[in-house]
Amino acid sequence: MDRLRAIGEEQGFEVVAVAMSYDPPNRVVEFTEKLGLPMPVSLDVNGSIEQGFGGLKFVPTSFVIDRRGYVVRRIDGEIQFGQLHS
Repeated sequence: MDRLRAIGEEQGFEVVAVAMSYDPPNRVVEFTEKLGLPMPVSLDVNGSIEQGFGGLKFVPTSFVIDRRGYVVRRIDGEIQFGQLHS
């Protein structure tokens, strides 16, 4: 997580996590605090965030969104940091 945050600071982007609608909010809060996640975590309590991104096939799924708000890359599964860095 620290590596992702460092790349974000270097490249000028922010990382935001979104918990799935089936994740109990209290467990998300506990998990976030336990791991000391260095990014904000949003709760998708009704699945609207997931649907807004066209649904998800894998967890995790990551999106790179440009400054205008457009999705420029979707990454299904674990992030390969070398690819993200480039």
